[in-house]
Amino acid sequence: MRNTLLFIFFCCGLLSACKSDSNKNSSQSDSSDVKIDPFTPHEVGKGDGGDYAFKPDTSVQKIILGNPDCLKTYFLENGFHDVSLGGNRKAMDYYNSSVGIKHLMELRTTKNKKGETVVYEIIVQRSDDPPAPQLATKAIPSSDFNFVSGHGISIGMTIDYVMSIYSNQKFMEVEKGDTVYLTYTPKPKDYNFFKRYHPAAYSVVYKFKNETLRRMEYSVDPKEFE
Repeated sequence: MRNTLLFIFFCCGLLSACKSDSNKNSSQSDSSDVKIDPFTPHEVGKGDGGDYAFKPDTSVQKIILGNPDCLKTYFLENGFHDVSLGGNRKAMDYYNSSVGIKHLMELRTTKNKKGETVVYEIIVQRSDDPPAPQLATKAIPSSDFNFVSGHGISIGMTIDYVMSIYSNQKFMEVEKGDTVYLTYTPKPKDYNFFKRYHPAAYSVVYKFKNETLRRMEYSVDPKEFE
């Protein structure tokens, strides 16, 4: 009788352990099968999301966000035609000198506390892509063959290549129609790189069609300068 009871207890324990393992495996399977909704913003990135500081991309060609001196030089070399956006804010468009499909670069400027003109947003995109910058019909030629960011990013690059430049950094990704949007904002580990404005005011947006970069936007809240 004692042996029979021990056998029954052993079988019950074995069944309980098997059931626990089964539930665990089922839970793991369910977790791995969860699919991310591409139309809901979610984190993406290449690498393990390392915790080292990442220097922000704050320029296109010789134009640096918030730097008045480089803008003066660019205007002297290329000229400018501006349109008011209200108050001290203005915008001007340039197109590159390369053959084939042109790329447009729109600069949005404001006055800083010293009365100097600074750029608070740089937009670059293919000239044949809607929505084009509002001044596209008034764009003037630039001496630049191509509009390249400080990190070496330019229109036409693949989404994988752009993400590899931001190795181990995190983007927020979302799909809207046929366009994939990658948004990068700095993390606290990056804050020491920001001298002219608060890091929370800075962001970058890359827009891709068919996994190819068609538009890039480097922005700082203009109130940081005004």
